[in-house]
Amino acid sequence: MIMKRLYTLLIALVATLVSVAQTAPNRMLVIDNAGSYKSFNVSRVDSIIFANVEGRVAADIEFQRYNSGETGDTIWVSIKRTEACSFYRFTCTDKQMANRINEGNADTYFNSAAPQTYYQDFTAGQMSELNLKGNADYALLALGYDVYGTPCELTRVDFKTPAVPLVGNPTVEYTIDEVTQKSFTISFKPNADVYQYATVSFDKGTAQQQFEMFGAWMGFTCFGDMIKAWGAPREGDDTFTWKNMSPGKDYEVYIQAWDANGTYAEPIIIPVTTKSMGGDGVAEITITIGDFGKQGDQCYQYVKYTPNDQVALFHDMIIVKEAYDKEWGEEKIIAYLQEERPNTVGWDYFEEDNAQWNADPETEYIAFAQGKNAKGEWGPLARVEFKTPAAPAAVPAKSAIRGNARQSVIIPMRFNASDKGVTNTVPTFLNMVKFNNRLATPVLR
Repeated sequence: MIMKRLYTLLIALVATLVSVAQTAPNRMLVIDNAGSYKSFNVSRVDSIIFANVEGRVAADIEFQRYNSGETGDTIWVSIKRTEACSFYRFTCTDKQMANRINEGNADTYFNSAAPQTYYQDFTAGQMSELNLKGNADYALLALGYDVYGTPCELTRVDFKTPAVPLVGNPTVEYTIDEVTQKSFTISFKPNADVYQYATVSFDKGTAQQQFEMFGAWMGFTCFGDMIKAWGAPREGDDTFTWKNMSPGKDYEVYIQAWDANGTYAEPIIIPVTTKSMGGDGVAEITITIGDFGKQGDQCYQYVKYTPNDQVALFHDMIIVKEAYDKEWGEEKIIAYLQEERPNTVGWDYFEEDNAQWNADPETEYIAFAQGKNAKGEWGPLARVEFKTPAAPAAVPAKSAIRGNARQSVIIPMRFNASDKGVTNTVPTFLNMVKFNNRLATPVLR
């Protein structure tokens, strides 16, 4: 079956070359299923041969033990190649980096971070003079290559280093001084064993997600690295006010302290919930259609959404009327507006929102909004139909106003990319991270 598919691919390649012969192609591209490719100069290709390798091509790892000494850390491993494995590459890296490595990008990683090749098995191989952190997660990785030098199976074994004894008992006491709808103030009092500490706030339940998302990218080996890097560094007694928070929302403030040797204590988590807006009555939204204008080549429509004093939170939108009539309907609109999107910037609104939407001229739209009260009860769906006028003369475009990458012909989004509809996403990992070996791993002996 595999050979049949390869021959089919070759026939398709030849057919493609024949069909574009008039363009005189001089490159042959071999593309893998991860989208990566290797290019060959056609004038230097002598022949194309398909080979068959039987069995697993891998180097199986067994973690044996770990030791920390004055000259650094040492790990002992056993590594055994499968019968079809000609050689392999091997390294130790932190778990956050290891989580980003798979068989699709492993060869790229090893070429950059650990190019040393091994042709022998080890029963008690050791990697010494490592600089590993205590109480941190690491991984041993090996990539097997066949007799043709083809990268094949990636093997992995995780291990955790023991905690390093702390100097004393560093800890930080705290008091929550004030909580409002949009802020909270906390005072901190470290004991004498705390060399320094850092504090940072997260939406409840998101800190670990942030660590897993950004750990490899930013070089965080353990959770304490992230709190220290992102938090405000502090010494001695201190008081801080977190401002511009969302009303009625759960937060977690993390305190990360470390001793005189830089060893992290267990982080302290402070739960804080800001006061809610609104009341227990009916949450209602008033919609007012504003000005229609044009900047550069793009037209816009202002729509103002004004909540009553019972609204604790609301969501709003506009939609092309034709799309609403044919595909959406009121039930889908309500379901859309009641979605919870904790990681979406500009989805939750608490006060009047004068939204600037992308909109086409002479087009019928419907503006919708729905809010809920302090008890979490959704109020009635607010709805206003309107038609945009003919396109006005354009005014010079301003740099602060730019098209949103997520705009839709069905549900137009706002101009400002920092406003409605932009989610907190991370670019593709391989576009951000150079595969460097952060542990400066010595060779396996």
